Amino acid sequence: MAERLYDRGQRGPFLFFNRNSPSQSSPDGVIRTLAYQLALSNEDLRDAICDAIEKDAEIATRPLDAQFKALVLAPLNSCSSKMSTPMVIILDAFDECGNAKSRRALLYLLTTHLPLLPLHFRFLITGRPELDLKNAFGSHLGIKSVSLSAVEWSGPADVLRYIQHELNMLYWERGVSDELPLGWPGTQRTEQLGSRAGDSFIWAATGMRYLSAADDLDERLNRLLSQQAFSLGDLYATALRSASN
Repeated sequence: MAERLYDRGQRGPFLFFNRNSPSQSSPDGVIRTLAYQLALSNEDLRDAICDAIEKDAEIATRPLDAQFKALVLAPLNSCSSKMSTPMVIILDAFDECGNAKSRRALLYLLTTHLPLLPLHFRFLITGRPELDLKNAFGSHLGIKSVSLSAVEWSGPADVLRYIQHELNMLYWERGVSDELPLGWPGTQRTEQLGSRAGDSFIWAATGMRYLSAADDLDERLNRLLSQQAFSLGDLYATALRSASN
């Protein structure tokens, strides 16, 4: 979904949460990160957000609702008429944003303010069906909640198709420069990746990002498949170790 929106020029900020990384999971930083990515995505939004910061140099330390109104809601309202295409803002794995207690204020802010957004802007929020998220997103007008169990979903098969697509794209982009053999990486290794991902798109997407950042695709794929532990946490740890080398 995120890639399709990107290809159509409709993807705005993309925030991915990971409870194993404090910098990626704290509810306190969500609005600031969102405003920063909005500023990078569009010149008009950047100007509006900069104006808000000039008016209140301490806005980043204000309560979340004040940050949201000044850095997100007001700029989106003022720039809506200047946008030629819709923008979708993605909050991925939102269940890993803090915990039920620490994200309570942020969750209340989102559920009460998202329906007020201009029609040009929409949020796509994904996550496991934690009780606080189900209660919040399932009880507000203007917010549509969809459970994967309520739609056609084939779990591991869909994840495997995603992995196959991503590997095909990597081969198309880098097959010549990396001197990859025809048909790389082959059915067996593709299915091994699918087996490790299971029904987790988050694992698959993280694995593909880890793979695409490699100088040597084949060597990194072999390294990934040689790992004895397959959990998402292990995958993050492997990716972080590689990034620091």
